[in-house]
Order: sequence, then structure tokens, then C-alpha cells
Amino acid sequence: MKRRKRTPEPGTVGEILRRVREREGLTLGALGESAGLSFGFISEVELNTRVLTRPRLEQILSLIKANK
Repeated sequence: MKRRKRTPEPGTVGEILRRVREREGLTLGALGESAGLSFGFISEVELNTRVLTRPRLEQILSLIKANK
């Protein structure tokens, strides 16, 4: 049985985070490791089943920017 790829709702923080992460060529695992978070946590944020605090979101976005 083939797994269907779940995608976040358009325009949400999770969707924007996924788009930016993928554009920069980062995997969930790589981003999670550099942010000190689990692969699963990042995935849940992208799917909007988990909420990030503003400081944590800013930290993750800074890490993505620094990865360039």
C-alpha cells in the first residue's frame, strides 16, 4: 500500500516552513538536528498539528537562513 504524502494547508506557518525548508534543500532530520528538535516535531509543525512559539520559529528560520 502506497503512503499518501500529507501536505499542510496553504498559507499556514507549517506550509511556509516546509516550502522554505525544501527550497533550501534541507531534510526534516537535518533541520530538526540543527534546531535541537526531533524529525517528528518539525513534521508536526509543518502539518499544523503542533504549534511553535515565536522565538522557536525565529530560531528555525535563522538556521535555515544560515544554511545558505
